[in-house]
Amino acid sequence: MSARLLAATFSLVATLSLACVPEERDALLAFRDGVTGDPAGRLATWRRGGGDCCRWRGVRCSNRTNGHVVALRLRNDAAAAGGSGAEAELDDRGYYAGGAALVGAISPALLSLRRLRHLDLSRNYLEGSPATPPPAFLGGLANLRYLNLSGIYFSGEIPPHLGNLSNLRYLDLSTDFSPQLTRSSELSWLARLPLLRHLSLSSVDLSSAQDWPLAVAMLP
Repeated sequence: MSARLLAATFSLVATLSLACVPEERDALLAFRDGVTGDPAGRLATWRRGGGDCCRWRGVRCSNRTNGHVVALRLRNDAAAAGGSGAEAELDDRGYYAGGAALVGAISPALLSLRRLRHLDLSRNYLEGSPATPPPAFLGGLANLRYLNLSGIYFSGEIPPHLGNLSNLRYLDLSTDFSPQLTRSSELSWLARLPLLRHLSLSSVDLSSAQDWPLAVAMLP
């Protein structure tokens, strides 16, 4: 077999191995249905009859997991053009500049992405209407290693269910907004994240968290 034919065969096998898992395609479509506003058309490729979901914008699959979705990267990069970390470019009304933010709510259909390791939804308006706390069901994504929900206009208590994410290395729940609407009255759930290396709770109200010294001391 010639080298060219061998390379073509390998490419075909790799492509086939990354074919979209039907259940996960449905989960992504359900997530898209929860997005009520997409002014920049960032999810334009996410449609029924839209081909392999592994090729959709922001979606990454892995042939090591037989084509399962392992990463969902939907960060609103336009908002971060003027800053880094917890900073973002806001217009004079306090909204994200650039008009690319997704609007809506985070669908529990994401729980069907059982191999998901990386979830970045930062700097979008995915807090629901009226604004809700970060979804407790995200604590069911057992394989998650990276979770970035920074800059989402959540309101309410951070759910301790996030402490179920025992594989988590990176967690960002910081916010660009004022006043502090997201809060945590207890932080003991952080002690259940033995692999955590990065934690950002900037602008989260911790004034009623009496256990924070112990929680911080137990972090790796």
